[in-house]
Amino acid sequence: SLSENLREAMATRAEIEQAKGVIIATTGCTPDEAFERLREQSQQENVKLREIAAEIVARAQRRSMPRH
Repeated sequence: SLSENLREAMATRAEIEQAKGVIIATTGCTPDEAFERLREQSQQENVKLREIAAEIVARAQRRSMPRH
């Protein structure tokens, strides 16, 4: 349905924006450069950009978790 597609698109955009934030924080690049890095990695690995973004965010979250 249209509402499901819209919800999916918004979730994808949020993941990509979060991944861009991680890249900017770790490399000091601009938002445009961060998106370009995501796009290039997506093409090189032949993986959807959203999946690359989700993995970057997941790795950043794991790194920030306190160790027990």
